[in-house]
Parts: sequence; C-alpha cells; structure tokens
Amino acid sequence: MQLNKTFKTNYNDQTLQIILDTKENDDKQFKDKENYLERLINNEINDQTNLNIDLYTIINLKTIFAKNNIQKLEMKYHNKYLDSDIVYLKGILYSYFYNNKNSNITISYSQDNKLSISPFEIEKYDSVSYLLNDLFNFKNAEAQKLDDDSLKLITIYKLFYKEYPDFSLEITKRKFQNMLYILNQYGLETFINDRPINFLYYHGYMESSELILWLIEMKPFYKGDLKTRKNLINETDQKKILAISNYILNETKDLDQDKFIEELANMIYLKKEWFSRYLNFCKDSNINYPKIIKNLKKEVKK
Repeated sequence: MQLNKTFKTNYNDQTLQIILDTKENDDKQFKDKENYLERLINNEINDQTNLNIDLYTIINLKTIFAKNNIQKLEMKYHNKYLDSDIVYLKGILYSYFYNNKNSNITISYSQDNKLSISPFEIEKYDSVSYLLNDLFNFKNAEAQKLDDDSLKLITIYKLFYKEYPDFSLEITKRKFQNMLYILNQYGLETFINDRPINFLYYHGYMESSELILWLIEMKPFYKGDLKTRKNLINETDQKKILAISNYILNETKDLDQDKFIEELANMIYLKKEWFSRYLNFCKDSNINYPKIIKNLKKEVKK
C-alpha cells in the first residue's frame, strides 16, 4: 500500500509531503491509519503556523505504521526560504537534504556516510552544530513502544469505558482525567514514571499536568493497535474499576454519559474541597449527586 499526502498552510506558502510504502494488505486498516495521521497533523497545523520535517512527526509516522512493515518513508518540505527532504528505507535513514536560503547553509547526507556541508565557515558553527544534532536524531529515530505505565492506564480506560481510547481526539483528554479523578477518590492510585497522577482544579474542571504530558506522548498510538495488560492491575482494583463503571453506565443509559461523568468528577471534587459550592450545585441540579456519590462508595466497598 502507498500513502501520498500533502499538507499546506498559507503562512510562508508551506507544503509538507509524506510518501509511505508498506506491505500492508488490509485496505480498510491502512485507510483508517491514514485518516488518523491526517487528524494528528491537522491538529498540529491548527495549534501552530509552522509545518516542517521534525523528529516528532517522523516518530509519529513510524509508530502509527509500525505493524505495517514500512518499506520506504519520505518527507519533503518546502517554503520560500527552505527546502528539505528525508528518506528512510526499511527503517534506516537513507538520505537527508537541507537547504536554507536565508542562512545560505546546505547539508546533504547519504547512507554510505557521505556528509556534505556548504559553506563550512566558523561563523556558521552554531547553526551547523544544531542541524547536525537534528541529523543524528533523525538517524536514530525509532517507533515508540508502550511501557507498563501506559499499558496499565490504557487497560483502566478499557475496563471503565468498555472501549480503547482514541488519542487523536481532544475529548479523550477529558475522559481520561474525569475517569482517573473519580477512581482516585475511591482508592485507585495511578502513576506515570513512579510519580502519582495529581489533579488541580481550573475554571470548573480538573487537570493533571502529568496526565496531559503523557497523553501528548500517546498521540502516535493508533486505536486499533492498542492492547490491554490486566496483570498490571491487581484483582481488587479491577473489581473497583468495574463496580464504579458498571454503576455509572447503568445509571446514565438515557443521558450524555461523557457530560455526566465530567459533572460527577467535578461534584466529587467540590464535595471534597468546597463543600458549600457543592451544596449549591446539588440544589440546582436535577440529578441526585449525593445519592450517586454515596452509592458509588457502597459499590466499591462490596
């Protein structure tokens, strides 16, 4: 299968072309991954004005298509100041070209270790050093792999929501944060790199800096390639997750469940931190949150 996509922004008349050849035989799965990649890059374009060939995009590509036996990966970038091109064959850096018209620096590299830098002037040492560091990183770029912390968090999400997370969607951040905050209040601790996932309250919702950084790292993991590892969670905690999830999902069959879970997480936070505000929200709500929160505690105790 072949992918050939070009992304453009009006700023500096930028274009980024991605060419990918794989041995993939499943047309639907390949198309789904192509759409997934497109969402990620378009999200990046919306967040910033610059496109470019960067290490992050290369690692994303190698991770998304890691199971598809990549034969060739090429990225071409152009704007009125810069042209660059990078090619991988079977995962190995084959060639790299960089030409910056502003700084008048050209770097070319080929797989037989021939490196050319022009012009080689001491005044341009800092710029060349920076570009060579990029080249070294490109040469060593590999697909990401899921560590135990990530597998555990994905498993918790699957147990709770009965589906795998889609890391390309903005709503996934909210779903993870609301879920983990609720579970944390009923005795389930979660960690990333041996650090507990802590929450602060901003403008009406919980947010965890540890979790946000982890979610950014997870973006290149395509939903269809995710897996669970239940052995990373003890049986007691698995029962807690399922008890809480089953109770919430059964109670909210006729409601917007994502919205309800977010409001429930907020109510639990307010009950813990700002009890007077919690009482006011309870009074104005048509949902009996005190009863739900109390029942959740009973479900966990069972």
